[in-house]
Amino acid sequence: MTNPNTSLGAIAVSLSILMASGTSLAQSKITTEDFINQLKIHEPVSAAPQKPAAFRGIKIVRPEAEETETAAPAQAETATPAPTQVAKPAELPTLDVRIEFEFGSARLTQGAMSLLDQLGAALMSPALKAYRFELAGHTDATGSASYNLKLSEQRSASVRRYLIQTFDIEPGRLASVGFGESRLLPGLEPDQAAHRRVQITNLGG
Repeated sequence: MTNPNTSLGAIAVSLSILMASGTSLAQSKITTEDFINQLKIHEPVSAAPQKPAAFRGIKIVRPEAEETETAAPAQAETATPAPTQVAKPAELPTLDVRIEFEFGSARLTQGAMSLLDQLGAALMSPALKAYRFELAGHTDATGSASYNLKLSEQRSASVRRYLIQTFDIEPGRLASVGFGESRLLPGLEPDQAAHRRVQITNLGG
């Protein structure tokens, strides 16, 4: 829920980026490049492949003796080479974005639309165009849990609809969901504004 004392003509939109270390970085003006840098997936570097396991029954020919003998059994019990070590998948990038709506509704403010214009441009960039994203709505704990859940669902759907209509984004690339007050940020009072956010997660290709 938004603060009724907030002036809709002078909305301050901020972005809180949750880093892997658990720290956060707050910025008052977010650019398309900022969204790209924080939402793109950094592919892990695969580990060097292991040497294939030794094979049993390899015939060794010694020209000087013109004899053929079978090599001693190796430790490996199979002739199949050992599989290449697979690196762990990259952690999915996630951003918590403060998007302002008109009081008690899912109607975007002008400030929110300006921020979503930067996000939409980022989603259509070559760096992110191949990925799918989840838009998760969250509220503070003011009001009933059922009301907040419904409001969060409506607001995340509003963000999704704006991005699709404004940037002609393929609908299948964006999924919206609402969590209401069930996932409050740790260390904050339940009614603080920071809880009111839309979480954007890169789901991969």
